[in-house]
Amino acid sequence: MSDKNGNYTDVAPTLDRDPRTGKFIKGNNANPTGRPPAGKTIVEKFRENPNSSSVLSNIFQIASTLGSDKEHPKAFECAKLVADKLIPTLKAQDLTIGSDDKGFIYMPTPKESDKQ
Repeated sequence: MSDKNGNYTDVAPTLDRDPRTGKFIKGNNANPTGRPPAGKTIVEKFRENPNSSSVLSNIFQIASTLGSDKEHPKAFECAKLVADKLIPTLKAQDLTIGSDDKGFIYMPTPKESDKQ
């Protein structure tokens, strides 16, 4: 709080903040040591794990049972994991045609649905 002259009296002065505005003074910081270093990501932990190659090998083995007589219950999920990493997902792109373009775009003819 301030007295009638506008001086802050009951607020203890701090070294890092302006007593009138409460904002940090340039060059001072409430966290002088900065952000602590981040821990390792899950990918880094997985790569450092000595069992990581056997985990990947098991995923491939389970995925390879898809469609066989002895199909693993999680074969589809493992095959999806492998396919998602090997085949990139197609994303929609804008197609712009300007007045200077002299090409043709052939669109497939629509077919009627077999469903009734």
